[in-house]
Amino acid sequence: MNDTPDSSRGIARVLERIERGEVHMRSRFRFLVRTVLIGTLFVVVLLCAVFFASFALFILRMSGAIILPAFGFRGFRLLVTLTPWLLVLVVVVFGVATVVLTRRMPAAYRRPAAYSVGIAIILISAFAITIARTPFHPFLRARSLPFLAALYQHHGMDRLRGVHVGTISSMANASFVLHTDAGEITIHITNATRLPREHTIAVGDRVVVIGESTADGLFAYGVRFGDDLGHEQFRRHAPAFMSWWR
Repeated sequence: MNDTPDSSRGIARVLERIERGEVHMRSRFRFLVRTVLIGTLFVVVLLCAVFFASFALFILRMSGAIILPAFGFRGFRLLVTLTPWLLVLVVVVFGVATVVLTRRMPAAYRRPAAYSVGIAIILISAFAITIARTPFHPFLRARSLPFLAALYQHHGMDRLRGVHVGTISSMANASFVLHTDAGEITIHITNATRLPREHTIAVGDRVVVIGESTADGLFAYGVRFGDDLGHEQFRRHAPAFMSWWR
């Protein structure tokens, strides 16, 4: 292939700069060290993004907020309110850093930016969902490590107002007693309460309840089976659109 006039002039300019000593060759060792450092930093940033993303999913799962869309519009609105947006922002920051580091790797030099963004999203999402379904976060929460203890306490389940997760300890005609980590609360069922259609709730069931608290207890807007790290009833009766979580 013949060189074009522009490419010939470009080559000539580069040769002139080399002759003047303006271009310095970098050793292979320096290139290798730079690649290793970028790769190491990429792994650290990716792990941070995965940790905080899985932590956010863990909070939504254990609080019962992950199944709030099953309650309809009010559930969606409550989910938006209860979503730990600060954690989401942290995940976004680490995600952007992951993309930037990916762009600096030799394998991504000549690929479009969408390629790096897609890789970052797939890696963070896949690992976060997988980790959130394991006992990883309950294990760390139980160890009470200095920094992590404060993190888990700050994002504790008691922060989720309007959402109650617990086990039914007794039932009456139009109410039942829900045993939660914070104590027992009386749940009142009205004609407007949305109950599970597939299975009648009974003593011993773990449920998620949303409603408004009063001096006499909580008047439920809706009741759904709750998720307790693989609770079997949740797996059977969760909404179809949440099949990815089973």
